[in-house]
Amino acid sequence: MTRQIKLVLWTAVGLVIAAVATVTLLVVADYDGRSRATTPVFTSTPVTPECVDTVTIYFPTDEEMTEAAKTLREDREVGLVRTETQAEAYERFLEIFEDDPELADIASPDSLPATTDIRIAVGVDLANFADRLRKDYEDVSIIPCRLI
Repeated sequence: MTRQIKLVLWTAVGLVIAAVATVTLLVVADYDGRSRATTPVFTSTPVTPECVDTVTIYFPTDEEMTEAAKTLREDREVGLVRTETQAEAYERFLEIFEDDPELADIASPDSLPATTDIRIAVGVDLANFADRLRKDYEDVSIIPCRLI
C-alpha cells in the first residue's frame, strides 16, 4: 500500500472512532442510572403513540392548574403535560353540545374545571404515579387510552 492510501484509511478509522465516542458521551452524560435518558437525545423522533394512559387532574381555577402544571413539568416521572383552561373547556363543551342549546345554556366557563393531562415517562408505574399525585391534588383520574 502506498503511504497516501494508509493515511486515508487511518483518517477514516479515526473519524469513526471519534463519532462513536461522541455518541457514547452524549448518551452517558444524559443517563440517570435508571435505564432511561433524562432527556431525549434525538428530539426529532416522534414519541407519542396513538393512545396512551393519562392521568388527569381537575382544578377549580385556572391559577391552580397553571401552578400545578409548572410543577409537574419539572417532575422526572412526567413525559408530557397538556393543560386546558376553564374557557377552553367551555369552548369544547359548546362544540360537543352544539345540537343541544338547552344544555349549553346551563353551563358557563366557571362551572367547568381547568384540567392538566399528564402522560407519564417511559418505565413509570401508572397506578403508583397516580397514587402519589392524589396526595397533593384532590381530583385525580386515570383515563385509559386517551389521545393527547
